Amino acid sequence: MGVGSNNKRGTHIVTPFFVDLYMVRYFTLLPLFFGLVFWSCEDNGKCIDESKISNDSCYEIYAPVCGCDGQSYSNDCYAENAGITEWTEGECE
Repeated sequence: MGVGSNNKRGTHIVTPFFVDLYMVRYFTLLPLFFGLVFWSCEDNGKCIDESKISNDSCYEIYAPVCGCDGQSYSNDCYAENAGITEWTEGECE
């Protein structure tokens, strides 16, 4: 019997190559899924660095930033004084 032919009972024969393609696809996606789950949780504790929290004076120019904690700050100086390690320009939505 050739590849893809039917046996005497009429069931399809699956070739090892065909099975390997499905296994490769699923085994490639599985580590990606677990990586996204664990890496996304990994940074939660690193958003605020308590050693960087200070009461230093900041300039009074309004240039809002959105901190990794989901709060808006008047500018990057205020975010740094709050110990925020990462932010993006603009107010949080």
